[in-house]
Amino acid sequence: MASALFVRAGDNPFRSSRLESLKYTFERGSHEQLLKQCELFKYRGAIVGAHGTGKTTLLRELQDHLRGKHFETELISLHDWCRTPQWRNLEAAARRKAIIFLDGAELLSRFAWFRLRCITRHAAGLILTSHTPGLLPTLYTTTTSFELFEQLTRELLEGEYPAESLRSLYEKYQGNLRQCFFELYDLYPAICYSGPRYASTLSC
Repeated sequence: MASALFVRAGDNPFRSSRLESLKYTFERGSHEQLLKQCELFKYRGAIVGAHGTGKTTLLRELQDHLRGKHFETELISLHDWCRTPQWRNLEAAARRKAIIFLDGAELLSRFAWFRLRCITRHAAGLILTSHTPGLLPTLYTTTTSFELFEQLTRELLEGEYPAESLRSLYEKYQGNLRQCFFELYDLYPAICYSGPRYASTLSC
């Protein structure tokens, strides 16, 4: 029976590559307004929000927009670097006057943050993500809603799924869409083979 519920990772609609292809959906504002905000703050500011609300997605899209306007950019993810910035890379990016995009600033120690500020004062800008405000002026605060979760799930599944089951999942993870989709990835084989009959288990 277990083998009957096997679904290849490449066929799972909640696989990482599919999630990464989702575009950030603004609850308010737009990319154009965010770009104007960046210009107003001289490309130094923060995208702030809780876990799983789309900060990284929005940061990468903002980088793409600025790169499309011929800005030199450098993306640095502290999640990939085990919380330790590669200072040599940062210094090189600052010297060539790049706008530095830093994902995960909340992982920096106080000393590392001070050192980062010293290095990036020579850069063309510093735009970061953080769970809490205060490191730099807030450019945008990311949020989620159940309606957004339902919309994205429908887009990934290319079909409907019982709303009350999705709401239970959304409430379980307190709006963290990343965790919601991780669980849906694990549940998908049963969803695929059992359809709506399996929906009641999502609230367990």
